[in-house]
Amino acid sequence: MTSEPAGFVAGAVLVTTPWVAWAWLPAAPSYAILQYFPWIMLLAARPSSDVRTAVALLALVALQGLTSVYVALPVAVPLAVLACARLARRPSRKAGVALLAALAGAGALLVLSYSGYAFVRRENPHLDAQTLWLAKPTDPEPAILGTAARLGPLAVPPAAVAVIAAGVVAAAASSGRASLGELPWRIGWLWTAVGVLMAIRPRPDSLLARFTPLYEVIRIPERLGLAALMGTAVLTGVAFAATARAVGRGRLPATLVMLAVCIGAMYATCQREIDTPWLALRPLPRSYPLARTVPPPAPELMDVLARPGGPLLELPAGTHPWRNAHAMYRAIYHRRPLVNGYSGYWPAGFPERMALADRLPDPDALEALRRETGVELVLVHAAELRGTPAHAAWTALAARSNGAPLALVARAGDDLLFRAGSP
Repeated sequence: MTSEPAGFVAGAVLVTTPWVAWAWLPAAPSYAILQYFPWIMLLAARPSSDVRTAVALLALVALQGLTSVYVALPVAVPLAVLACARLARRPSRKAGVALLAALAGAGALLVLSYSGYAFVRRENPHLDAQTLWLAKPTDPEPAILGTAARLGPLAVPPAAVAVIAAGVVAAAASSGRASLGELPWRIGWLWTAVGVLMAIRPRPDSLLARFTPLYEVIRIPERLGLAALMGTAVLTGVAFAATARAVGRGRLPATLVMLAVCIGAMYATCQREIDTPWLALRPLPRSYPLARTVPPPAPELMDVLARPGGPLLELPAGTHPWRNAHAMYRAIYHRRPLVNGYSGYWPAGFPERMALADRLPDPDALEALRRETGVELVLVHAAELRGTPAHAAWTALAARSNGAPLALVARAGDDLLFRAGSP
């Protein structure tokens, strides 16, 4: 039996979960590519040894896994558990083999797609220290689920838990325990249980942390709770349908009233401040002020920046993520190579290069930086340096008509563009 209101409730769980609505996905929109997840759950729900089903699963798992390792694992691990469960029973053994084959094929494609990360890891043996984000997957947390319950995908609206509880009672009262073992319930419980277990941080001395390569690349296990979020959404939808059948007896008005109450309760959770050991949230903002818009370089600067040439350095820089990210954003307009850069991890030598950049306009630092990077242009945002010795040095250099080894070639307000002369 299908139920559009139940599907709507399941979708509402996803979009009203704070991790989705405003804690993570707005800041990392690539993680919002989750549209293949429900289809994977649907195709894998019933045992099947059909080749077309296996090929469809292979393609969908590979597509969904390309979003991120943090998404690929919550897709693959519950499917692997399901495949092993089917292998354990003779009637479903062929279906288990087909599911494992689909997973193996998708895994091979994903390993090939992510192989570049392995090369980076090999060339940077101390990669764990080459980042601002030093959290480890085995760092202790105050509770068994820690951040997973407070900031991660497991922080579903409390109204969803209430709907699941009501659905369990309604299903048990109307059809007995047998109805709770029906396929939709089993699928929801499977993905929820596996997702919760994946989100728990391992102990530093545990065998899981010591011998599982997973924890060399997963900094924040709480994000793996995405599988549980999807499972909880399914459970909430199934529970709503069970409750609607028990209360409404198929009557549309009663179902619509329940639908409005459920959606309203989920939305209200996002509008209230909650501070408990399980959940800590602020009200949903009226807008999503993630960061100020970064304007493009002024036309006076673009005339020089857009010409073919060597790398550009923007100052101030250092290893500050926002300043380097702003420089990368402005590079969208001029497309010139950058000495600046920002990512979750930086390459070896990046802090040393940024330390040289912060010493500019010192001639020795410029010569060393030019030898290592070939920097040709230096764009100084003098307003951000106001009140520092560097501001006085750059403004004095800009006042000279024949500055060497740095010569002013363009100016737009407080933004000064210098060209580095020949060594």
